[in-house]
Amino acid sequence: MSAWDIILAEAPRFFTYWNMRFLLEALGNTLLASVAGCGIGYAIGFVMATLRLPQLMPMGMVRAAAILWVETFRRIPFLVLLLLVFFLSQFAKIEAPLWIIAVTAVALRMSALAAENVRAGFETVRRTQW
Repeated sequence: MSAWDIILAEAPRFFTYWNMRFLLEALGNTLLASVAGCGIGYAIGFVMATLRLPQLMPMGMVRAAAILWVETFRRIPFLVLLLLVFFLSQFAKIEAPLWIIAVTAVALRMSALAAENVRAGFETVRRTQW
């Protein structure tokens, strides 16, 4: 019996009403958490990109903090970041639902990625075009 025969034989047991309902609900929650996290992350990323520009933020400490934020959260793999947010919230005794922890991790990651994209966009515009 091949692997495909086994999969086809077990398919009716997997594709039940309750499994499909669970999977669709999980899909909806994932999409909602992604959209919310990306929206928050892009807003934070725009602020971080603005803080990194020497023309707008001449203070070195603020720029250094923004660079540290971006470079730290860009370098951490997402699954590690998700676990880090989860365990730090547990350590800080923050009783947050898992959905909020997931949105926070997505927002942190997206803020770093968006900050680099926005900063690169800012730097491509010549001074004469401002």
